[in-house]
Amino acid sequence: MYALGRMRNDMIWCSDLIHGSDSVESANKEIALWFPDGPVNVPDAAKPKQRDIGRISVTGFDTGIPDEDVESALRKQFASCGKITDVYIQKRPCVAYIYFVGEGAVDKALELSGSDVGGWNVFAKAYPFMDNESTSLIVQGYDTSLTESEIDHLSREHFSSCGEITKVMILKKRAAVVVDIKGFDAVDKALELNGSNLGKRKVLVACLSRPPRYTVNERLTCSLRGPRFQKRRL
Repeated sequence: MYALGRMRNDMIWCSDLIHGSDSVESANKEIALWFPDGPVNVPDAAKPKQRDIGRISVTGFDTGIPDEDVESALRKQFASCGKITDVYIQKRPCVAYIYFVGEGAVDKALELSGSDVGGWNVFAKAYPFMDNESTSLIVQGYDTSLTESEIDHLSREHFSSCGEITKVMILKKRAAVVVDIKGFDAVDKALELNGSNLGKRKVLVACLSRPPRYTVNERLTCSLRGPRFQKRRL
């Protein structure tokens, strides 16, 4: 038989555990013991803005050296432009794709086009994402006494500077409006209107869906279910 608390010390073999106390009083004592400065709150990692995810295509590199050496050289050459999330080297045609996260990363990278990289010159071109898909926004907090035509008009007018409004759907039972919008930077611009006045009321603006901007290149992989693309986005 183990005494109370003894098994806790003798049987633990891993470091990541969730511990449950036997009472509120015990929990307060244990929290004070292990966290004398109070519980640690770990903030959620901030997602980058859509406009800060970019990519370029690069040609001119030496095709006679191993891919890993090309990737290492390109990462070193463009490291000052922003966080590099992926370098994908394509054989036919010979082109490399570099993915960045960072404000103005693509513009900074384009300034290095034509620069020397250990005996060969790299030529960079912007490789923009296709932002043809609509983004769905949900808007809440507006004056529910307005007519549907007034809400539609105000919503279109409010978000017109963000991009092309493709659809406005009013959900009266939920006191919400869904606005579909598309265009470069449309998501970031629309979210900046969170807390702004729509008519005489401050509204909350959130994103329901957004066009994908991947931080790595699509790669064709094989599995038991057949070939498929793997990709990741932020």
